[in-house]
Amino acid sequence: MILISGRSELDNAALVAKKFDTNHHELKASANQIIDIFDKLVYQYDDPFSDAANIPLYLLAKACSADKTVILQGDGGDEFFGGYRRYNVLDWENFWKIASTLAYKIIPSNEWSIRMKRISNILKQDDAMKMALYITEDVPYESPYEILNSDYKNLISSEDPFKAYKKFNQDYKDFDIVQRMMFADVQILLNHTYLEKVDKATMLCSMEARVPFLDNELTDFMLNLPSSYKIKRGQKKYLLRKALRGLIPDQILDGKKEDLMCHIKYG
Repeated sequence: MILISGRSELDNAALVAKKFDTNHHELKASANQIIDIFDKLVYQYDDPFSDAANIPLYLLAKACSADKTVILQGDGGDEFFGGYRRYNVLDWENFWKIASTLAYKIIPSNEWSIRMKRISNILKQDDAMKMALYITEDVPYESPYEILNSDYKNLISSEDPFKAYKKFNQDYKDFDIVQRMMFADVQILLNHTYLEKVDKATMLCSMEARVPFLDNELTDFMLNLPSSYKIKRGQKKYLLRKALRGLIPDQILDGKKEDLMCHIKYG
């Protein structure tokens, strides 16, 4: 287990290790380690890369590489089985339109009200922009272009940063908005960020990462299932939870999803 934030899942990792009688190891990263490996990762990724989870992933791969050459990794579970909060919001869109607007106008300004303001404004957009704004960190009421001077603004004014989202929205117009969001996540977020993160961090340690959730037959099956099998009555990953109930401890299946991948178990 690598722990780089205060939100520890060490107890959950130990619970799973005990359940399956695996060798449990805990590796805690320090700020000094991160400074030492930063240059290596910048060189390895060779392009601007914003997913900080590559740091614990690299440390994990380095620790495992002493006696392992192949590891299993869990990418794809959220995108194909419906694990992100945005799928739930889009599935209950009418409710969240009202609830988020009321929440940010009534609640004093804090992290929660800021999030509700963002959701409220996203849900007022057309479907293509909903997908674009949910995947990115952009908001419709604050443009990142405002930090640029007029010359740079003019230089990029003809570019549409949301072109891919508009294309996917049109390509998958016969599916509901939750399915379209999942398809966009798979092709943009998973394909161009998460898999690159895993591949480059593990290969730097001469390791091969395999992703069983991206098995061809499994992904074909999941892509063709209606979103109601993935998000049901507000429960994310409904089908996956149902399939694993009784195999994985309920504390893990029903636990809160962390926003950042800060804790990774190996053993």
